[in-house]
Amino acid sequence: MLACCSDSDPENEAKKCENNPGCAALGLGGNCCPANDGTMSECCNAQVNNTQAMCSENPGCAAAGLPGACCPTNSGEMLNCCKITDPTTIEEAKCEKYEGCADLPGLCCPTADGTMLACCNSGAASFAEKGIF
Repeated sequence: MLACCSDSDPENEAKKCENNPGCAALGLGGNCCPANDGTMSECCNAQVNNTQAMCSENPGCAAAGLPGACCPTNSGEMLNCCKITDPTTIEEAKCEKYEGCADLPGLCCPTADGTMLACCNSGAASFAEKGIF
């Protein structure tokens, strides 16, 4: 490879599901536009509804207090908080529910990405333990 040249091919990058907002919103991986077998996935020309992508419209992301677009982000990434839809799980994870975390905003036990903060009670289960991630 010459120092002047990149090893990424723009045509191959355009095929990736993650680089097509409609496919990224579905959480698809690999090639979609077209797929390796040459078929064009329906998600390739889909426009992501910006309202649905907003963190405030997704319960787990809203509870975490995240701003902007989350599901997917503007770069097409689906954040873990997009998977959190159960109101009970969200309520149990709120910082205010834990004495050591009460002064923190959003979700702490666990956070939107599944991390248990040190301020949480040891008996609280993480999202991974609950089968969410």
